[in-house]
Amino acid sequence: MACFSLSHNEKTLQGVKVDLPAEKIEKAGCLYIARHGERVDYINAVWNDDADCPYDPPLSDDGHRHADELGRRVARSVYRDGDKGKIHKIFVSPFWRTLQTAAQANKWIRAPMEVAPELSEHLSGRYFHETPVIESNSLPKDVLQHGFQGLVSHGPVVLPPFPEDHDAMLKRAGRAVKQLSTHCVNHGHNIMLVSHAALCTAMIREMVGDAEFSQKVKKAGDVGYCASVKLSLSPVDKKWHVEWYHRGEKTRHALR
Repeated sequence: MACFSLSHNEKTLQGVKVDLPAEKIEKAGCLYIARHGERVDYINAVWNDDADCPYDPPLSDDGHRHADELGRRVARSVYRDGDKGKIHKIFVSPFWRTLQTAAQANKWIRAPMEVAPELSEHLSGRYFHETPVIESNSLPKDVLQHGFQGLVSHGPVVLPPFPEDHDAMLKRAGRAVKQLSTHCVNHGHNIMLVSHAALCTAMIREMVGDAEFSQKVKKAGDVGYCASVKLSLSPVDKKWHVEWYHRGEKTRHALR
C-alpha cells in the first residue's frame, strides 16, 4: 500500500506545467491512472508457497470484480464526455495482476493495450528477494488472448533495474508519467495507465503537485485496489488537475 508521508530528502512537488498556448491545451486529452485489483496472495497466505513466480501473483476473485467495476467507472466517464472522451490506448505494467486488471476493465473501455515496463511494481529489495523475471510465454491464455502490444511471445519482459530504492522509484514514476502524458498533449489522446500503488501515488503527485494531491486524493484515503483518477489540463494555469478521484477498495491481508 502506498504511503502518503514524504521522506526527509523528498522535495515538495508543484505539479507539471505545460508551456503551450491555451488554444493548444484546450485540445489536449485526459489522463487516467488506475491501480490493479486485489492480489490473490493477500487473501491466501499460502498461495506463494509453491508458486512458480511468487512475486507475480494474479488477481483474486474480488480482484476481478474490482477490475470490472473500474472499467464501468471509466466507461461512464468516457460516455459523459461524448466523442472526445474515447480512450485511445491503455498502458499497462507487465505484472500478471495489472495485465488482468487492464483486460477485465477493457471489456467496457475497448481500447488498444500496450505493455509499459516503466509502469512496473516498485522493485525494492524489501519486496523481492531476487531479480524478478516475467516470462511472457508463461502467462495464461486468458491474459495473452487480449493481444497486448509490446508483450513478446517468447523471452522475458525487460524490467527496470533491480534493486530499486524509493528515490529511484519516484524518479522512474515521474519520468514515465510525463513521457506518456505527451500522448495527451501532442496528439489530443486520452490514455489510461494501469500500475501499482506506489507508482500510482507517485505519478499523481508528479502531475498535480503535493498541494492538490493532499486535498483531492490523500484526504479521500488510501490508494485502494482499482483506485482511479482522471486528470485534465487547464488552459487557465496550464497545469494538470484532478477531475475526479475514486479511492478504490480497501486492502486486506490474510493470516497464516
